[in-house]
Amino acid sequence: MIAGVLAENIVFSYNGRLGDAVFRDVSFSVGKGEILCLLGPNGTGKSTLLKCISSVLRPQKGRILLNGKDVAHLKANETAREVGYVPQSQMSTFPFLVKDIVVMGRAPHLGMLSSPSGDDVDIAHRAMEAVGILGISERPCTQLSGGEWQLTLIARALAQGPRTLVLDEPTSHLDIGNQMRILKVVKGLAESGLVIIMATHIPDHAFMLANEVAILNHGRIQYQGSPDEVISDENMRATYGVEVRVVHVADQGLDRKVCCPALGEGR
Repeated sequence: MIAGVLAENIVFSYNGRLGDAVFRDVSFSVGKGEILCLLGPNGTGKSTLLKCISSVLRPQKGRILLNGKDVAHLKANETAREVGYVPQSQMSTFPFLVKDIVVMGRAPHLGMLSSPSGDDVDIAHRAMEAVGILGISERPCTQLSGGEWQLTLIARALAQGPRTLVLDEPTSHLDIGNQMRILKVVKGLAESGLVIIMATHIPDHAFMLANEVAILNHGRIQYQGSPDEVISDENMRATYGVEVRVVHVADQGLDRKVCCPALGEGR
């Protein structure tokens, strides 16, 4: 069995017409314990691609394998046991307790009329522990900060028991402290063996976390490879239309590249 995620030449169109494809011929692979960062401008189809990987949407062409299983041949609950999907934003107006939201992640393992068992509650407890939110498990979700809510959604996805975690801009709208908190959790989950596919608008996240980077633009993967290979002045300028300087910083414990936008002329 192939461990990880393999996408082969996938094409997606919302109206079903290939001439109106959001993206086409997208291929990549991510192995166990690896992190793929997906970059690209707004509106280029990053969220759509993640939904295809999670089987929320079905591509018109190509195939997606999750640990060797073609998602096109899996039932919804079978897919949910393979991949946990954390959407970009999903707020609740009802004040569910955090622990109850996380237990909802056990739904793929339950029958239609079944209730969560003690084992399901224990699994949810371990998921909350893994992301560091046991201390807020009794809090209504309507009283959470943005970072706490995002960690709750990640814990819910973990409670599904997946081997792949798909995250759609998990740090959007968060302050830098909560961004780092989320990234540390993501890194730890990859180190535990999960496959991570994460869309982000911040190239520095790739330098901090990723084994592989793919830039989606104009309906195709324009650049793909290691962060050092892909995130360059030229590629960032071509992708976002702004002047960018990628510099290496080695000072006071920091030793990595950073991406610095400049207030120069765009395209």
